[in-house]
Amino acid sequence: TNSVDSAELIDGAVDNSHIGALAASKLTGDIATARMPAGSIVQVVTAVNTSSVTTSATTFSDVMSVAFTPTNASNKLLIRCQLGEPDTATGRGHAICWVGSNSTEVFRICTEFGRGENYEGESHTQNIVAESDFITAASTSARTYGMAIKNNVSGTFRVGNGADHKITIMEIQV
Repeated sequence: TNSVDSAELIDGAVDNSHIGALAASKLTGDIATARMPAGSIVQVVTAVNTSSVTTSATTFSDVMSVAFTPTNASNKLLIRCQLGEPDTATGRGHAICWVGSNSTEVFRICTEFGRGENYEGESHTQNIVAESDFITAASTSARTYGMAIKNNVSGTFRVGNGADHKITIMEIQV
C-alpha cells in the first residue's frame, strides 16, 4: 500500500514503496544550506553597472559595488569581476576588487593597462575579467565588494566605453 503506519515512522523505515506519487508542491521551498553537500552553490549575487568611468587620479576611484551577506562563515566565496572595455589616452590603468572600501584589496584585476602604448591615439581592448581564488567567508556579517580604478602615472584611464561592468559573487558550501 501507499500508506505509512506508526511503527514505520517510529523506526525511520519509510522507504520508496511506502510513498505514492509525491506532489511537486512538497519539493519546493527552502532547503537548509547546512544540508547541502560540499561544493553546492548556496547563493549567487550579480551586479551590473552600465556607466563609463574616467579617472586621471592616482588614487582609487570606485567603478561599482555590491552588497553580500554569507550564510555560513566556513563557506568559500568565488568573486568574478568584469571591467567593461577599458581604454587609455595617456594613462596606465590599475584596477582592483575590494572589500569594505577601495583601500582593502581582495585581488588585482589589472596592474598596468596601457603600458607600452605610444599614446598617439586611444587604445581599446575587450573586457578584462578576473576571478579570485576561493576565499573563506570568515563571518556572516554583511559586507560590500567593489571594483576601483586609478592611474599609475599622470594621464587618463576610462572603463565602460561600450561594455558593462559586472561583479558576481558565489558562495560555495564546504
